[in-house]
Amino acid sequence: MKLYSVSISGKKYYFLGIIPSSLIALIDDHCGSHNNDNSTHDPEEALSELYRYIRHELKCNINTINIEHIFRINL
Repeated sequence: MKLYSVSISGKKYYFLGIIPSSLIALIDDHCGSHNNDNSTHDPEEALSELYRYIRHELKCNINTINIEHIFRINL
C-alpha cells in the first residue's frame, strides 16, 4: 500500500492504495480539469468525484483515510 494525497481548495485529503505509475498522469489531468471548470464544487464533493474516478473508471483499489492529528516539531 502507498499513501497518496490530494489538495482541494487548500484542504488535504489522504488515501491508501496502489495506483500504477502509468495512471498517475491520467489522475493529474483529471484533477487539473477541475481548475478549468467554473462550477463551484464543495471540496467533499470533488473528493468523492475523484474517488469514483480512480476506483471505478481506472479500477484502482483505494480507500480514503482520515488523519486524526498532525504533530509538528518546530526547530
